[in-house]
Amino acid sequence: MTIAPEKIVVSVAMVTYNHEHYIREAIESVLSQEYEGKIELIIANDQSTDNTEKIILEIIHNHKNGSWIKYTNHPSNLGMKTNFNWALNQGTGKYTAICEGDDYWTDPLKLQKQVQFLENNPEYVFSFHSADLNSTVENKFAYNFLSEDKDYSSNELFMKWIAPTASFVFLSSCMEYANKNLYALKVLNPDLILALSCLELGKARGISEAMSVYRIHQQGISQVRFKQNRINHLKNYINHYKYIGANFPKVSKKNINIKIVDTYSSIAQCYFKKKNILFLLYSVKCFRYRPELVLRGFKKIFKA
Repeated sequence: MTIAPEKIVVSVAMVTYNHEHYIREAIESVLSQEYEGKIELIIANDQSTDNTEKIILEIIHNHKNGSWIKYTNHPSNLGMKTNFNWALNQGTGKYTAICEGDDYWTDPLKLQKQVQFLENNPEYVFSFHSADLNSTVENKFAYNFLSEDKDYSSNELFMKWIAPTASFVFLSSCMEYANKNLYALKVLNPDLILALSCLELGKARGISEAMSVYRIHQQGISQVRFKQNRINHLKNYINHYKYIGANFPKVSKKNINIKIVDTYSSIAQCYFKKKNILFLLYSVKCFRYRPELVLRGFKKIFKA
């Protein structure tokens, strides 16, 4: 009698690019999970040019749980967004978790806690938790990954992002809906799009316990983006918010407009600091969305 192989319960998606200083900690934090079901770790290396691949292969051959790993090194660089989406679609488990190659998990029972909650509460399709920060650069941005033990709506997560990807565990069946949006050109934050997609299909639960670490470093994608042309980056966010407004009905038009007004006022502030007359154009644009917020926008422009 042939015994059927044990089915994968959780697929962990890990993307990496030039993470030689961080990848070992990330991988080992997944391989150390004490979970009663079967886990697979999908590692998608986007043609790293450092020693990332060497470290991955060493762990596969020498770690006691190295057999969990399904490793791919793409023949050419796909880019962060495409590699992320690709990795999410490679798993075979009922649930998908995420741990990017420069983050790591800190609780060996993380998957057990989150999957057990989802199994016991079938109306929920997504869970996330608080995270600690590990920063090696001056933190110019307001990262606050502190969630409460409660349900979260699409509007709450859209207005205040508190769910780093390393805290995600969700039903893999959500990917069918998410894929309709993740590849859209106007999408900038696939993590937010993924969360909103899950919430279109069911409920989301926050967990106050910190079970992962979000790492901020010089080569991180968020740092690189803001070091480049900030004005163009902000303009792209306008299209990003409009896309969300058109494709995610659970996010209110009011909140979409608030984000757009805030972004237009940030663009105006940038032009004002450059002594560029375009600051007037982007101040006026605010009227189209929330006239009552224009005063707030002008205060932001002239602040400091």
